[in-house]
Amino acid sequence: MKKLGIGLAAIVLAIGFSAFTHAPAKAPVSYYWFQYDVAGNIIEPSSPPPPLTSDPFTCVGTIRNCASGFSGYAPDGTKYKPVGSPLVTDKKN
Repeated sequence: MKKLGIGLAAIVLAIGFSAFTHAPAKAPVSYYWFQYDVAGNIIEPSSPPPPLTSDPFTCVGTIRNCASGFSGYAPDGTKYKPVGSPLVTDKKN
């Protein structure tokens, strides 16, 4: 009876431990970052922005939302404008 209890306990523990696994780490998401001026207008760069995982601008001073990450960009004459709504905003102050 003791062997049966130990064996059953080992099986229950093995099933219990295998039920708890670590979730795989999420891959970092890249955004196309655009900077805002003091009036809150997007500054459209003259070259395409590279996809980056974090804000490349140093947000200091009084601009509250100084940069936002978008899912894409589109050419607009000699400048590039963001596509869609901001997905993430750097709120440094």
